[in-house]
Amino acid sequence: MNLKKKIVALGMVCALAVGMATSAFAADTRAPHDSLVSGKTYVFRPGSSMTLLVNVYGNGKTNDNVTLYSPTNQNDQKWLIRSADEGAFYVTTALSSTLGWNVNHSNNNCNLHAYRYNTTDGNDDSAVQFLTANHGIKLRDWNLYMYNASASVNANITWSTNNVRSWNWNNVGY
Repeated sequence: MNLKKKIVALGMVCALAVGMATSAFAADTRAPHDSLVSGKTYVFRPGSSMTLLVNVYGNGKTNDNVTLYSPTNQNDQKWLIRSADEGAFYVTTALSSTLGWNVNHSNNNCNLHAYRYNTTDGNDDSAVQFLTANHGIKLRDWNLYMYNASASVNANITWSTNNVRSWNWNNVGY
């Protein structure tokens, strides 16, 4: 009888342990910046949107606009993370290994530009930091945060001084 109680108790402990570990295996759509892996490819979506992804509006050429668009599973929505210095990253399009997110200072638009040696007044125009607290994306050398004015197809992505958006990113396995 005593052995039966011990076996039942052991079974309950194992069931509790498995139940507590289950959440560790759940898919995480939001990853802190330190879990981004340089050399891996990601898709980015605004906030809790499951219907829009950050997208290149064009063919992956210099000055192509960065917008939101419905998921297509094409390279215009896949972004390669590259390490920069000082805990920052470059985000380059899968359409071109040399072009990444950039700030156009005339209108704070997010467009594609050569990410290496891309500076204005000595400040890097392409290096970003992924903020852990609010999942914002900030240009490292500027007080500018990635922003979308609306959550609709072809909505423009800009860099804003006073609007911090929450972004989610998922590794797409490359």
